[in-house]
Amino acid sequence: MKNLLLFSFPLILSNLLQAAFNVTDMIVVSHYKGSEALSAIGIGGLITYLIINGATGLSGGLTLLIGKLYGAKKEKEIRQSIGNFSLVFGILSVIISVLVMLGADVWLKALATPQEAFEEARRYVRIAMSGLPLVFVYNGVAAVSKGLGDGKLPLLIIAAAASMNAGWDMLLIAGLGLGAGFTAISNILSEGVAAVIGIAVLFKEQPLFRLQKEDFVFDSGMIKELAKLGAPLAVLNITATLSFMLLTYIVNQIGGDSAVFASGAHAIATKYNGMALLPARAVSLAIAAMVSQNLGSQKPERNRKTMFTGLCISLVLGLLITAVSFFFPDAVFHAFGTKEETIQMGRSYMKIMSFDYMIVPFAVSAYGLADGYGKTYATMTINMIASVGIRAPAAYLFGIVFSMGMPGIGFAIITASAVSAIASWGYLLIIKEKPLIARKCRHILQ
Repeated sequence: MKNLLLFSFPLILSNLLQAAFNVTDMIVVSHYKGSEALSAIGIGGLITYLIINGATGLSGGLTLLIGKLYGAKKEKEIRQSIGNFSLVFGILSVIISVLVMLGADVWLKALATPQEAFEEARRYVRIAMSGLPLVFVYNGVAAVSKGLGDGKLPLLIIAAAASMNAGWDMLLIAGLGLGAGFTAISNILSEGVAAVIGIAVLFKEQPLFRLQKEDFVFDSGMIKELAKLGAPLAVLNITATLSFMLLTYIVNQIGGDSAVFASGAHAIATKYNGMALLPARAVSLAIAAMVSQNLGSQKPERNRKTMFTGLCISLVLGLLITAVSFFFPDAVFHAFGTKEETIQMGRSYMKIMSFDYMIVPFAVSAYGLADGYGKTYATMTINMIASVGIRAPAAYLFGIVFSMGMPGIGFAIITASAVSAIASWGYLLIIKEKPLIARKCRHILQ
């Protein structure tokens, strides 16, 4: 409990600060620019979030690999993994940024973006993608720190980024009166400066980060290992985000003439949902990192207790968040400075969605245990089934076919999470390592 809390608590704080970083744009824009602008950055932000979520998944592979190498005390391989990851990430960031900027209009039209919000949404996406390499560096620095068991540095850099982002937003939107799309400039500048701070701290305090020229030579074996661990996590994150993009399309259809208000309500609920799930996901990442280090030091008997301890922490936090979301949904929307029409669209949706915060801990804790064992392809598959195979079709069925409207979207979300939880625990019971079976029971079975 002590070790898991010491490692996960800074991650929870850093993820909450990351969420604050993400919602600052929406709060400032909602207060100073209105519903159309809120809808614009809600939809545009979802597109950029898709890319950043993929980057976060890839960097999660680096965290797992470094954790394993660190537990086995393989310092040379740790430096090589960082060097190769830097090369691959650098190339990918440039290619992806160009492709997304060129196809921005296609994405926005596919999401049925309201016409009143289209121009600012396009501006937001293009500006955000122009600074994508800096965002990738930012994620890479955090990944290295977590892999080495340091949850404090990610907390430091996100605190710096969140503070700077709020200041830049107020200057650009409130002070200079620029359009909502320019909040993307705040994001780029803030994460870029925070990344530089993180690199400086790592270089000064962590000898394993002081790379040499030979560490930046492409190593096919190392790249394959990074891809093996990171690609499934990236696909998992991207799939989850794609499912929410499909929900956005369905919400815009449900909204009809009030699509701007429906879109705004969904954007706020989605941001809030991302924030509310961060503690559980941070604990999941802590479970995965500790499990991989336990395996590297050949002490697998610790892993079962690690997962159950993490689950207890996530459930306590999830219960608190559920209570706030169910009993005070209007307060959440008011915090964004939204209009009454937007609140009416989102109130029942958020109340139903609040139960998700007691279901998700079961799924992500199991994901953490499986990821620590390197079973990232399995967690990817389960999440893809839940996100694309369950959540999106259920949203269409409940929201449009059954004419439940926005509450139907909430039911779809908790249905997908329940399927994910059941499938992930079922998987842990059948894999050959049998991580859920205590050692005495395993000995009897053998």
